[in-house]
Formats: sequence, C-alpha cells, structure tokens
Amino acid sequence: MASVNRWIANAMLWFGLVLAGIGAFFGFFGGINDGLWAGVKLFLVPGFVAAALIGGSFAFQMAARAHASISAKRWGIQVLAIAISLVGLMVAMQLMSLLDRMVPA
Repeated sequence: MASVNRWIANAMLWFGLVLAGIGAFFGFFGGINDGLWAGVKLFLVPGFVAAALIGGSFAFQMAARAHASISAKRWGIQVLAIAISLVGLMVAMQLMSLLDRMVPA
C-alpha cells in the first residue's frame, strides 16, 4: 500500500505543478491582453486546484510513510489523507466561486 500511496502522491504533485504552469501561462497572456485583473483571475482559478492537489500530495506521502513503517495508525492516516485531499479540493472550488463573484470578467 505504501507504493500505491507514493504513486498517487507523485501523480498529484506533477498534475498540480503542470496545472500551476498552465495557470501561469494563461495568467501572463490574459494579463497582457485583457488587463491585470483578468490575468490574476486566469492564474488563480487553476492555481487553487493546483494548491489543493499539492497539499493532497503531501498527505499521501505521509500515508505512504505510515504504511512503510507498518504503523498501528496507518489506516487512520490513510483516511485522513483522503479527507485532506477532498476537503482541499472543495475549498479550492469555493475559492474559485468567490473569486468569480469578487472579480467580474
């Protein structure tokens, strides 16, 4: 189970980094073409999800370490890693909605 958690953590980390790069690309060119606020919005929308994915990646790395050491609390830590990832994504979605209401396009 430790290796599965490592694979999940690495996938979430790389997907989050790629998503942040895409957001930076869109934010830069959106800022050039449509103004600063459009660029900030285009950067932050994928940036929120990227931050949630990278945070979830650290949680899954913690679960991988718990499984590798055969800790007595490894399944509780596994459930916690899943919960941290889901709550992080829900917060990211709420922040995107808040951003959309605060900065009209």
